[in-house]
Amino acid sequence: DCNDPHVAAGLLKQFLRELPDPIFTYDMYENFVQRIVRRDPIALAWRPSNPQYSLTHTHSLNSGAMASPKDHDVWVPTMRTLFRTLPRTNFLVIKRLVLLMTEVAAESETNKMTPSNLAIVFAPNMIKSRNEDLLTIMQDTPFINSFLRKVIESYHEVFDD
Repeated sequence: DCNDPHVAAGLLKQFLRELPDPIFTYDMYENFVQRIVRRDPIALAWRPSNPQYSLTHTHSLNSGAMASPKDHDVWVPTMRTLFRTLPRTNFLVIKRLVLLMTEVAAESETNKMTPSNLAIVFAPNMIKSRNEDLLTIMQDTPFINSFLRKVIESYHEVFDD
């Protein structure tokens, strides 16, 4: 059925998953995950290796809470800079994809696709390490999801010129 949004979403995920280099390139993975996401005070609080980590914190991580307005004021310009270090084509595709996700999330009352849900669905196909080690994937997934959720929520701040 050509009008089924699940088919379109599945095709988009498959396209992103099968790219030879992810849309957030392998080379950029360390910049996005190691230097930014893992230093995010919100993400660090819920890192599985943190002794304070628990499943109850996962809800707070996915709920969109920011550590403070000051953290957000630093995060946005950092993201603007990092996004512009991507190859131009990748940047433009990411910008368009995140705009689409923002528009879908605006209808979350109807479609249940909040920024957090969209990040859970799309982040693993967009942001990947060359290291396919299961432990690394499991450790990085909450950070990657949190990162994409914040990008979706901050679309206009990050991408508008």
